[in-house]
Amino acid sequence: MAIPENTLALAEYQIPIESAVLTGVIPDPNWCDQFNEGQGKELGWTLEIVTMMDPNIDDRPYAPILTTGSLACPTRYWRDFEGTEFSWNHPRHDESGEYHGTLHMDAHDVIKRATIKFVSRTGNQFRIQWSGVSDIQWAEPQNQDVAFSLTATATFSGIIVSGNAEESLATFRERLDRYLDAGDFEQSDIQLAAEEMKTGLKKLVPWKLSRAYRAASCSFRPK
Repeated sequence: MAIPENTLALAEYQIPIESAVLTGVIPDPNWCDQFNEGQGKELGWTLEIVTMMDPNIDDRPYAPILTTGSLACPTRYWRDFEGTEFSWNHPRHDESGEYHGTLHMDAHDVIKRATIKFVSRTGNQFRIQWSGVSDIQWAEPQNQDVAFSLTATATFSGIIVSGNAEESLATFRERLDRYLDAGDFEQSDIQLAAEEMKTGLKKLVPWKLSRAYRAASCSFRPK
């Protein structure tokens, strides 16, 4: 039986997809230096599939979520995802050790093998196909190598560039332009993270951080 578009086929279940989003993120390099040994400063892409709640999966309500690890854009132009294919035959990246993908039910279960195809593009929407197998914390013997597949329309939402409040719009844009053609995007204003709070003896008091340490970001939406 053919699986409808925008539906996740998981074992014998068919679950409508609520959203499919492709997003790029460039972390704050200062944060990476302080907390991640200088690693992870590069642009990373994530594809996330969120399904609707189904009350009858394995006799329980579930809304499975599939999420990739960092994908690699083939060129400096996001449109070139069209026609690209990603696949893996073991759970982790050889170099980074990061999981290639997870399937969240009760917990984040590892997607052991999978293929993702960006079949075609219309504007900022990609028609994608994703199939693979994952272990799921169901009762034995239905918990090993559970097959899934889907065909869906994924929206490219844009790039989030992180930094701090002391930076300028130009600095955020220059960081994006190291990886992608910044001329393909419209830039938002700088968005400041909410000020952190610390607990006093009697009340919560705002912790006034200097702008150099206050997290901020810019969003870049595709034109």
